[in-house]
Amino acid sequence: MKTFLALALVALVSSADAQVADYSTKMLNAVNAKRAEKGLTAVCINTKLAAAAQVHAEDMAKNNFIGTSGSDGSGQMERLVAQNLTVTAAAELVGAGYTSVDSMVASWLKASSDYIYADYPFIGPGYKYDKTKQYKHYWVLDLSDGEGETCA
Repeated sequence: MKTFLALALVALVSSADAQVADYSTKMLNAVNAKRAEKGLTAVCINTKLAAAAQVHAEDMAKNNFIGTSGSDGSGQMERLVAQNLTVTAAAELVGAGYTSVDSMVASWLKASSDYIYADYPFIGPGYKYDKTKQYKHYWVLDLSDGEGETCA
């Protein structure tokens, strides 16, 4: 029984990781499609930026809130520093309740298109689903430059 439980937990973790990766790819494609419509260069995912966004998405889901400040009072820059990311400029978009990447991106564009169209080369998508929480779907999109950073 213990072996089965351990395998079940590994399967759940792997499934959650795959879900986040799937949403990250969809988010990258959606953002780049909108940027292409404006003749802007494509952005890429930076893993440190994505890790910071994921931490915040999970915090929002766990604590059932929407906002750019963490439940511990942390701001975006503190979360980026925690991932060893050095930036000179960054922005963060958050949202909840939207059931698809396209609907979330459309909402962000309606409210804050300047960020998605800004001259940030890197994005970091974060997503967490929790069916027990009010909004169920929690989204974060961190955007930044990054000294010495790369896509990956």
